[in-house]
Amino acid sequence: MSASEAAQAPEAYQTARGQRIEALAVLLIVVAVLVVARLLVPDPSGYGTHEQLLIIPCAFHWITGLPCPMCGMTTAFALMARGQVLTALQANVLGPPLYLATWLLVVHALVALLRGGAGIPEWLRGAGGARGMLVLVGAGWFLNVALRLLGC
Repeated sequence: MSASEAAQAPEAYQTARGQRIEALAVLLIVVAVLVVARLLVPDPSGYGTHEQLLIIPCAFHWITGLPCPMCGMTTAFALMARGQVLTALQANVLGPPLYLATWLLVVHALVALLRGGAGIPEWLRGAGGARGMLVLVGAGWFLNVALRLLGC
């Protein structure tokens, strides 16, 4: 091993170690989200399930009567954890796809933990991932508001 390779070895080790720590953190967080979703009792109104976690009611919904971008998301996750896909879609149209994405993050983080690699997928990192999530949340919010206004 050359001197430059020997100097790079600790840096590579630190990088791999940091990635495994990130993967473990992501894995613990997403598994916790899925476990909590299963433990919560879905609110029959389609939103408000988060109040079981001692989180205050949605001020935006209280003031406007319209859902905020995340209104119904906790309920949708709780419903998805029970296999109630259509009811979850009614709670928040983004609930079922984000619930499935959470399971994909479990798999990704587990593979990253075992093989090494970043705990968060590359496509979700950085500005591109943030912009994509903003567009997705905005489109979902628009659809949720439209469905509520149409009485669906």
